[in-house]
Amino acid sequence: MNTIYSGLKSLYASCKKEPHIMRMKLRLKDKVVAKILRKAVDQAMKRYPYYTVELCKKNDMYVYMDNHRSIVITNTKEGIELNSADSNYHMISFSYYDDWIVMDIFHSIMDGYGVYSIVGTLLYYYYSFKDDKMLNSDGIKLVGDDLTIDEWQDPIENLENLPTPVRQELPKALNLREKSSIEDCDRTVYNISIDEDEFMRFNKDNRGSPTVMVALLISHIIKKMYPDDEDVIRIVAMVNNRKALEKPKAHQICVGGAFLEYNNAVSVLSLKQQVQEYRKALSEQTTKEAILSGISDLKEFNKTLLNMESDEDRHSFAASSIDITKYMTSAVVSYVGKANFGEPEKNIRDFRSLTTPLGDVLLIEIAAVNGFFSIDFIQPFSTPIFVNAFMNELSDYGVDAKLRDKTRLDLPNIRLPWDAL
Repeated sequence: MNTIYSGLKSLYASCKKEPHIMRMKLRLKDKVVAKILRKAVDQAMKRYPYYTVELCKKNDMYVYMDNHRSIVITNTKEGIELNSADSNYHMISFSYYDDWIVMDIFHSIMDGYGVYSIVGTLLYYYYSFKDDKMLNSDGIKLVGDDLTIDEWQDPIENLENLPTPVRQELPKALNLREKSSIEDCDRTVYNISIDEDEFMRFNKDNRGSPTVMVALLISHIIKKMYPDDEDVIRIVAMVNNRKALEKPKAHQICVGGAFLEYNNAVSVLSLKQQVQEYRKALSEQTTKEAILSGISDLKEFNKTLLNMESDEDRHSFAASSIDITKYMTSAVVSYVGKANFGEPEKNIRDFRSLTTPLGDVLLIEIAAVNGFFSIDFIQPFSTPIFVNAFMNELSDYGVDAKLRDKTRLDLPNIRLPWDAL
């Protein structure tokens, strides 16, 4: 049995309208072989027993119990509903079509770090079985590894003597939908691709990183579109907290966020100087003290949540906290880091990271796989004005970005008691 702690907000905030599902899509260089995928999934998931679980209620609280039923694989683009009979009550499922492999996971049990670990393991076994030889496994988690307590035990639940949370009264952030008078609610994904060497050269020339550079270019776009607006341009950069927690192997949700604000004082600087201002802000907010303060705030939130008497109250409380995201944020930028999927990575020709844009805020997911950056603009609206402006901004700096496609954001549901709310 695994208690749910770090993922409590995601558990209770999820609903049918905004399912907290992460969807990873991998396009291979050849058609998916169903029998080999079945064998690879079965083998890969033996490495992650803490992900083969079902949601159960015990003493008026939810826990994850071992689920020994088979992980479901379907030949479909849509996937299936998690935590239902269709998925054997698992929090994870797989599907495939043509040359695509799709993995759907409930966000409450893991973050992007966990997803990338599973992808690396799955690809290793898939191509080892396909090629009928065991590939180089350097850096890949495999069946037979020692599962230490640091990997499966939540690093946050029992933390004590944390610093007092620092709560700031931040002014309202500029909201792209409100300012653009966008009324459509058609959640849409625009995917662009950039050569990895080219984009990293641009970052290196300006002493930046993918997270900082994308956040800064989005800030440029917003400033150009709304030069005289009084609301703050504030980008949230997602941050991996594992280093500060000294738990690099932890599999639970271990992410926080840093606020990057673009004001008039920053806007008059050179690009390199702007990058340094964003890097400075990011550095100040990712010290161990700052991250532990944020975790202290999370623990206060969880304490309030757990003291509530019903699922309905907890859902309403967690869902209302998402509204704060809308108030505080112009856009969110998320980058797990270079994929490092090992030898099989050469077989990936497309890669997508999809999830629900919380609070109707623009979400930008960045992935670096097999020599290219895949950047997904996950929007709560369909207009391409922001992705087009982003590509034009890159072009102005001599970076070539290609629009791969535009798709509707269709994520499977996860069946939870408050779905009808």
